[in-house]
Amino acid sequence: MMKSSVVIKEVPGKFVAGDAWSFFEETKPALKRRRPTVVFDFSQVTAIDRSGILVLVKCLEEALKQNGDVKLASVPAELACTLQQTGLDQICDVYDTAQEASDSFYEDGWAEEIYAHKFATNAVYSNGD
Repeated sequence: MMKSSVVIKEVPGKFVAGDAWSFFEETKPALKRRRPTVVFDFSQVTAIDRSGILVLVKCLEEALKQNGDVKLASVPAELACTLQQTGLDQICDVYDTAQEASDSFYEDGWAEEIYAHKFATNAVYSNGD
């Protein structure tokens, strides 16, 4: 099995309309890789709308086309209800922290190293293993 690196993307605080679609465009390269393993860190998210939900579905679709997966992390309680109402919590694994989500890829044998990307930056971090 071909292993992949885990990409951690910090989702913008207001994951709505234009910001959500900008996030999608920025995230596309990570989703087009072979067997993408991507974690979306929701720790800074305070609002999500229909566009944000649609972008999450599109990101998952893109990852699945490449035999990859998307996991969600650090979803605030008030947004967890939205994920439940839309059924996203049934199609995306949700974890308490980005570290737990990325570790799950290693436990499943998918990943070799972690690349963490913040929205609108190119910061790269290794997991140190």
